[in-house]
Amino acid sequence: MLMVSDVKRIGLIVLGYIVAPLRLVFVLNTARQLYLWSINEKCRSRILEVFDPTFPRHPSKRGHGKRYEIVTCLWGETLKLDIDEHIGYTIFMRSFFDLVPIAVGMLMMQSLRSGDKHDKVYLDVGANIGSSSIGLALRGFPVVAVEASPRTAARLSENVALNSPLPYTILNVGVTSKEMAAKDKFLTLHTIQGNPGASSLVPGWAGRAVASDEITRLLTIDDIARMLGDIDIAYMKVDVEGYEMKALAGARETLIRFRPVVLFEWRPDAMDHDRPSGQAITALFPNDYTFFSVGAAIENDRSIRLFLRSFDPNASAENIIAIPSGLDPASRIGALRESGTALVLVAEPSS
Repeated sequence: MLMVSDVKRIGLIVLGYIVAPLRLVFVLNTARQLYLWSINEKCRSRILEVFDPTFPRHPSKRGHGKRYEIVTCLWGETLKLDIDEHIGYTIFMRSFFDLVPIAVGMLMMQSLRSGDKHDKVYLDVGANIGSSSIGLALRGFPVVAVEASPRTAARLSENVALNSPLPYTILNVGVTSKEMAAKDKFLTLHTIQGNPGASSLVPGWAGRAVASDEITRLLTIDDIARMLGDIDIAYMKVDVEGYEMKALAGARETLIRFRPVVLFEWRPDAMDHDRPSGQAITALFPNDYTFFSVGAAIENDRSIRLFLRSFDPNASAENIIAIPSGLDPASRIGALRESGTALVLVAEPSS
């Protein structure tokens, strides 16, 4: 005689046999709907919005209310951000865009003798809205910022004003090689929709439709160095979206004369247009420079950890650091070169 518990158990087993196929149908139908959704234009746009930095974001149109936000960032600087753009949105969400340029700059400041700091400058080529340089200027490291886009240079000027007084100079020019500057005094800058920071003198650099074009005046880095006279360029960042080969080709005299620590982006796949003979970017530097891929991570609320890896010229890297020989091993930059790592204390902004 069957007990009530046995009946319940049999009922559950039968129910399981009935439900199992229904579960399979549900899973298959869900997979089909996800596939159809994935090929839908709206879905593709949402996926791009999450993963593609050049895709225009519009949080201000989805209930946030304001397109522009004025925020205090990781380094203590105040920036006016366009949160519908990649760089502005990233800084708005995490308070910084790239840790490496300012962390290296702080290490440079800590390597200089106190009397030297105001005699040396940081040349920020591709300054954008100032997220890689205003924080250093706040700490007393004079900055000469080079920004090719007239619109972006105007926004950079706003951000400098928000943090003034600062030892900060803006040059609204593009940089190129000596040969190109002699041939063309002006060139078209291709501005990318949703990410003006990816604007480039190289057509098709970011792989998306160009939102608009701007005309920019061309100089070489050597031209800029001559304009500065005897001011020593101790540190230089070159982030010009695929135009690094030509920019550094126009910096030969500067590299020999001032021997700065140089930070640059490297994408060999996209830079072949500038090195048809297979020329290595390292050949643009004096022979005693050593190259590393450099990264950074927040260690605690008062320090950033810099770490070096070997430079692979066949692999892309967001930040390559070129360090000249002859640096005092006791200096912070010299120690970084020798040990491959350094802890950068985040100094307070100068009063």
